[in-house]
Amino acid sequence: MQRTEPPADLPKEGRFSACSVGFCVDLTLPAFDTHYVRRLQLSEKERDEYVKLEAELQGERPAINRLLGHPDPIQNEMQLECQLTSNGLYTGNASGWDDPRRKELEKGAADWQLLLQIDSEDDKTGMMWGDCGRLYFWIRKQDLQKRDFGKVWMILQCS
Repeated sequence: MQRTEPPADLPKEGRFSACSVGFCVDLTLPAFDTHYVRRLQLSEKERDEYVKLEAELQGERPAINRLLGHPDPIQNEMQLECQLTSNGLYTGNASGWDDPRRKELEKGAADWQLLLQIDSEDDKTGMMWGDCGRLYFWIRKQDLQKRDFGKVWMILQCS
């Protein structure tokens, strides 16, 4: 990697402070309210234990940036949103979600993999995504295997 200067015409609000990046191995779990966990059909006690384990693993982190693994969603799961949007359905209102093509497209939602998660870190970098939100970059597993990053989708979630 080589540090470069931003384009001269990049607006001030698009410029962020540089910071170092460190990598570590981290265990991630799917969020409690995702299809991965719903498929397990956990009992109420098992659900409570899962939520407790999920909270323990997440711990008290000031920011959660991630490369691959499971996302830390602020609002809801995003794989189906990626699948619908990448196939031409608008998901900014109910029209895409209610579209008759949704049922057929749902099958491909499991193909989507988190590529990169970038948290707001206003103090460090000047990055603030919405109201302390996160950017999530998604890629289909088959595109990641081919290293085809031309079809990546980004979703912003904030509280």
